Amino acid sequence: RTALAEHTGHRAFEQVEPLAGAILQAAAELPTIEGLLERVVHGDPKVTNLIFDNQDRGVCLVDLDTISRMILPLEIGDALRSWTNLSGEDDAVATIDLDLARGAMEGYASGARSFIEEREWRAFVPAFQTICVELAARFCADALNENYFGWNRHQYASPSDHNLVRARGQLALSKAVKKNTESLQAIVEAAFT
Repeated sequence: RTALAEHTGHRAFEQVEPLAGAILQAAAELPTIEGLLERVVHGDPKVTNLIFDNQDRGVCLVDLDTISRMILPLEIGDALRSWTNLSGEDDAVATIDLDLARGAMEGYASGARSFIEEREWRAFVPAFQTICVELAARFCADALNENYFGWNRHQYASPSDHNLVRARGQLALSKAVKKNTESLQAIVEAAFT
């Protein structure tokens, strides 16, 4: 809302405004996640921040400048956002690979089942949707602000163009999460029970 109010004269405003409206509507419809314990988390568990060994087993996380405290479901939601969307952030089309989601949850549960509370794992899917909408909003705002996210100069004419694609992709992913909520919840429940 602030970016829209401050950048009405921006060259991309007419493209950004309807997208921003759709993102704000999606945000208003998000499920509430509250009352959960904050834990120490990585803060950016995307697949490119994982190091794999020769057998494709994850062995460590890198890019540790993002370590912070937050509720665990947001950390896992961000991980699922990266791990299950084969399109990635630079594509306006997004889908969820349910087999990857199943593998991620089974693998994570095998090491974390003993310390994660049920109310935490039950919030993984709502947090997945929340983090997609949050990032869509951040990309959309930066399509006008043009001062936060880097951009691919080889593929896009401006930071605004790149961030518009990213915002559309994350909004599409949030819709895919919403559409697949029942299947995703079943995957999480099967992994943790």
